[in-house]
Amino acid sequence: MSKNFLRFEMHTHTSESSPCGEITAKTLVETYHKLGYDGLIITDHFRPKFFDQYGHLPWVEQMAIYREGGRQAAYWGEKLGLKIFWGLEIRFSDVAAGDSRVNDYLVYGITEEELLAMPELAHQTLRGFSALARKMGWLFLQAHPCRSPYSNEDEGCHIVDPTLLDGIEVLNAHPVHLSNNEKAAQEKARNPQWLTVMGSDAHFVAGCGLAHMDYQAPVNSITDIVKQIRAQRQE
Repeated sequence: MSKNFLRFEMHTHTSESSPCGEITAKTLVETYHKLGYDGLIITDHFRPKFFDQYGHLPWVEQMAIYREGGRQAAYWGEKLGLKIFWGLEIRFSDVAAGDSRVNDYLVYGITEEELLAMPELAHQTLRGFSALARKMGWLFLQAHPCRSPYSNEDEGCHIVDPTLLDGIEVLNAHPVHLSNNEKAAQEKARNPQWLTVMGSDAHFVAGCGLAHMDYQAPVNSITDIVKQIRAQRQE
């Protein structure tokens, strides 16, 4: 029997492509399949530091390394009947230049072909990317915007200029980090024009399936999900 709604995880990482990931793409997909999800979005970390270590390689080869987790997830998703789409969790060169605030951003709707054509994205700035996302039609949301510091080396996250964002991850369910989701909800109330998503921020098995978003069927591509998120403004 067909479903009216499909359950998706919006924020995941793989050990193949995220240095902090502790779960292989295969195990990630198997875990969400067992939990009854219909699909998930791979949002491996896209950071200047990651690409700097491969700077001696052509961009297409750097992207092949970065996309390995997504490719493996797609392979196992097809075998198990789980829809696998691709996004980014991006950090900007402003931070690499010495900003101790570790803001991250979720991007949905960007394609592999677009990334392959834009090597400059590896060292993009927040304002530059915001303008590009609007030009390209990508959905651009701040991840865990109110997260507390994780170590003495950072100052945690802070809400940036609201006009640069389409919205925020209003609930981040990472079981180790203190995401202060109630503060994120307050920020959303102050910015009613923002779109919102919720995600587990899965880095390991115990962190899987702690949040979800339900979307009206059919969902055949990331574009379908982006359209439904944008429709929040019409509700």
